[in-house]
Amino acid sequence: MYCFPAAVLNWIYYIRNNGFNNITFPDNFNMGDKVYNLLIMGDYMDTHPTKGTSLSGLQDGLEDWLDTFDVPAGVCTRSMYSDDNVGFNVLKSWSLMGGMMTLLRARYSRIKTNPLKLRRQKKSGHMVTITGLKKSGTNRQILVHDPAQGDSDLTRHSNKLEHNYPVFSLLATYQKYDYDNNEVDDEEEANALRITESTDPYKIIEGYSVIFPNFIVSNIAPNSLTINVADLQKGGTNEINIALPFGDIADISIKPGVPEVYVLQADKSSVWKVDLATREVVKHTTIPGTHRLVFGGHKNIMYAIGSKDIKSFNAEAKQMQAIEIDGTPDDVQFDYRSNNLTMLSKGNLVNYTDKLQFKNKTALPALSATDKPKLTLNIRTGDTMVSTNRKFAAASVKGTFKAAAANLVQKDDRVVKKPFERGKHLTIKNGIIEILNDKGGKRNSVFNGLKAGPIVRMSTSNLLFDPAIVKSDEYFY
Repeated sequence: MYCFPAAVLNWIYYIRNNGFNNITFPDNFNMGDKVYNLLIMGDYMDTHPTKGTSLSGLQDGLEDWLDTFDVPAGVCTRSMYSDDNVGFNVLKSWSLMGGMMTLLRARYSRIKTNPLKLRRQKKSGHMVTITGLKKSGTNRQILVHDPAQGDSDLTRHSNKLEHNYPVFSLLATYQKYDYDNNEVDDEEEANALRITESTDPYKIIEGYSVIFPNFIVSNIAPNSLTINVADLQKGGTNEINIALPFGDIADISIKPGVPEVYVLQADKSSVWKVDLATREVVKHTTIPGTHRLVFGGHKNIMYAIGSKDIKSFNAEAKQMQAIEIDGTPDDVQFDYRSNNLTMLSKGNLVNYTDKLQFKNKTALPALSATDKPKLTLNIRTGDTMVSTNRKFAAASVKGTFKAAAANLVQKDDRVVKKPFERGKHLTIKNGIIEILNDKGGKRNSVFNGLKAGPIVRMSTSNLLFDPAIVKSDEYFY
């Protein structure tokens, strides 16, 4: 039941032993200390002794742990049912970017009344640590360390025995459930990876979680992107420069779940995909009249924001939805915690669902002439926040805002949400990058002092799973 903490701790030991020595866990070769470490990480993740760990527990706990030790890394947990699925090449790309990955696997059985549909077996979720990837011709293998599954003896977790998973592609259709674990009249199709050629049950890779080095993307020099990647082994950052086949840039957007950046050309029409792992730049699509690009939702939808409308597109650049808006918004961000597309426009905060359905609108309070509100992502958690005068407050609109202490404080219908004490926010001062906390104080960061171009974007942590799955008791591991 401690497979989540055990699988993740393999990488935590690696980080500690290869650079970040300020991590104060005891020596990992002492069995007693290993159990202590496992219990501590389980406490961060709210691991239940018999049920295991939820997806949100994994995400929040690991984010908190990395933040406690100022490790400049993010966490992305992604489902095979994301729009462009989980393939072998995605795992390879994260590996090339220095990502430290764990696999989420489960058993699926055919439904007797409909053999073409699969149902997830209860309590079959498990997490393992990826230690290597192999590919020879069409043969693909994933090497893993497998924590003891269903073993109450914590001293047997996180052993060093390496397993070899041959993987094969599988087009799977699975039964969906509501928040109360009742079957719904809905199903979803995905190109999945299965372990070995098992048939019933299928051992399917449902997703992965990756600890990735944070990175910042900017257009410092003409005709190129500059990417500064945190070095988790030596400290500081490594700079990557990628040439672009065009000049000026209108916008930059980082695609969560994969190490890719999408660039909007200055013609406000041409969208280019930049693979950070291979440095390849290719034309993705053309969307006339686009001013901003934003990715969001558990299906990794691309939103193109113009002066009159917002359009959404899937991974193949096929348009999904479109809505009309009243003028180009001042700012747009996607809030991964509330699963909202949040727009700042004409003194209002407007929220839409990931399917571009209107949710609500809230007026910002009257501000002084020097206050210029903007939206920012909390790098650590993926929350959208409002910033004024380099201070920050939660922006998941659910009530009214009021001015207090030169900041914006949200008064919720149910609770008063206070700013996170350890938030991380990307800011620019005189062309130089500064990472601040919610109160505007400077945080310790390897990115402080780096030069910024006209457009700057930073990687954020995110949980790319269907909210119904995240809340379901069936999806404990």
